[in-house]
Formats: sequence, C-alpha cells, structure tokens
Amino acid sequence: MPDQVKFTYRRFAEEQPINEFYYRPANGGTVYISGTLSPDKSLFCIDPTFDEGFVVLSPQEGKIITHIERINNEQVDRNSSFCWLPDNSLVITWKNALVRFSPPYTKGEVIKQFPDENFGQITADRQGKKLAMIYQKRVWILDLTTDEFYQATESQGREASPAFSPDGRFMVFGAGQTEIGVPGSVPSYQSYMKIVPVDGKTYQVDTNGNGVIPVIAAGEISPEALKGPVVWTE
Repeated sequence: MPDQVKFTYRRFAEEQPINEFYYRPANGGTVYISGTLSPDKSLFCIDPTFDEGFVVLSPQEGKIITHIERINNEQVDRNSSFCWLPDNSLVITWKNALVRFSPPYTKGEVIKQFPDENFGQITADRQGKKLAMIYQKRVWILDLTTDEFYQATESQGREASPAFSPDGRFMVFGAGQTEIGVPGSVPSYQSYMKIVPVDGKTYQVDTNGNGVIPVIAAGEISPEALKGPVVWTE
C-alpha cells in the first residue's frame, strides 16, 4: 500500500529473509524512511522525519512500542541521530546534548552537553562502553565509563559515518567528504573509507600511514567510496 513501508531483514550469508513487517507512519508522514535493529534484534527504531520523532516498534509484527515525538514539549528535529546500546537503551542527539532513553523510553537522561549543536551520526561499540560521533565535522570518541571525550580524526575535509570494529579496537569512517553539487537538486556528498585505531590519539587522515589505513578492495588501488551505512563482520 502507498501509505506504508515494508521492512525486510536477513543474515548476510542467507538469501531468505528472517522476517518482514509493514510500518505505517505514526502521523501519516513520509514512507521514505530508515531504521535500525536493536542489538538483540527484539526492537526496531525508525529515524525521525518532518512528521514523526523516533518510533520504536516490534520487528516481529511492526507494532509500535513507543514514539519519542517531543522532548521538553519541543518536537524532535528530523536531523537528530541515534544509536542503540546493548541494554536496548537509545542514545539520541538533542540540541547540544546526548540524551539516553532506557526502556520503556518514557524519560530521558542527559549523558553529556556540548558547546554547540554541530552533530552528525553517532554509534556505539558492541560493548556499550564508547560512543563515536561526528562532532564539528570530525570523529570524536566518548567513553561512557570514564567520561573521557577526545578528537579521533583531523583533516581538511569532513568525516562521516563512523563504525566500531566488533572488538572496539578500530573504527572505520568516511574521510575527505566533499559536496557533489547537481544544478536544480539537493546536493549529495562523497567520502572514502579509512580505518584508525581507537586508542585515545588524534589521527591526521588526509594522508595514509601512521595508523591510518585506507579501505581498498582486492585488485583496486584507491580507497572505497562510502555509499551508505558501514557494517563490520566477524
């Protein structure tokens, strides 16, 4: 049906889907949406749009569990980002802060506040101990156990879409993001995949070496373009 969207999820090594479900936007908004499964695969969270905030639902039947539509009586911005923690808590960007919503998602707790609202994507390691985020165009790491916050990358461009390795020791991201302007349309962006250690140091990622590893496919000589979300495999 045109007013709902079909989600399908499957294992990488299998063609047959594990499950499929339909979602109709809670406030009748756009069906051009995306979302992410929780670590234990029991929940699914949909990114906010102009019409809806964060929508958490069951991926088994598509039933809405909760809708984080407003915070402090203000509508959730469609550019807010989120990530899951291992206990099924959600961490979201809200104005100049990171806010954690634990099940049943009725109350948020501010994790950390920042000087400004210049956020991009955020993600957590599998252990739930560290967050990586795009902040002020760079990748920064927040240790949730010690509150240490440090800049992991430096460059002349802009970084995008950080993702931790399964053991949390490395991070892949898009480096050197540039705008691709198309007359009469919304501009798109292009960056190239690189890996750095997660060790408390700041890496200059305009050049390779000294801990900066470009992601180069077999038989190729240039780093792979970042074309969407990145997922590590074991």
